[in-house]
Amino acid sequence: MACLAGVGAGLAGFIEPARRADHLVVLDGCQLRCALKVILGVGAEPTVHFVLTHQGIQSSPENVPTEDDVQRVAELVISQLENKG
Repeated sequence: MACLAGVGAGLAGFIEPARRADHLVVLDGCQLRCALKVILGVGAEPTVHFVLTHQGIQSSPENVPTEDDVQRVAELVISQLENKG
């Protein structure tokens, strides 16, 4: 697991684990894909990437994801990881 803020800050102790991860899951809150850009910017490649708004989860300061939202995204991630072997 790598801290996205640490990766974005350019800290080697966070970048190297992201680059070496067997499976790297990147979740973006909206279509701007900031998390993906940070990860790609340091030469890491996500195994799975989702934009949460594409999954029906609204991105806004007032929105708190429900347990159902979290469960649905977890199931999507697990399914994609299983498909990638």
